Amino acid sequence: MNTPAADARPAPDPAELRLLELQFARMRGMLFGYSERFFERFCTYLVLALTLLVISGMGVFPGASLFTTFLSRHDERRLLAELDAAQGPKAPPPSR
Repeated sequence: MNTPAADARPAPDPAELRLLELQFARMRGMLFGYSERFFERFCTYLVLALTLLVISGMGVFPGASLFTTFLSRHDERRLLAELDAAQGPKAPPPSR
C-alpha cells in the first residue's frame, strides 16, 4: 500500500531556493548580455576577418589570417569580464 507520507519529499531549504533563484537570474542576464554584444559586433568582426583573410590570400601579409584567432579570444575574455562586472557579485556557493 502506498501512503502519501512515504512519497513525500522533505521541504527544500528556503536559503538554497533563493541561491538557485539568484543563479538563474544571473545566467539569464549573462545570456541576454552576451547575445546582445554578439549581434552588436558581429558585422564589424566579420568585415575585419574577411579583410584579413583577403590580405593573407593575396600574399601581402601571409600571417594576417592568424590575427583573427587572437582577436576572437581577446574579445571573448573582455566581454566575459564586462558581463561579470555588470551582473554584480557572484552568489556564494551553497553550504553542504
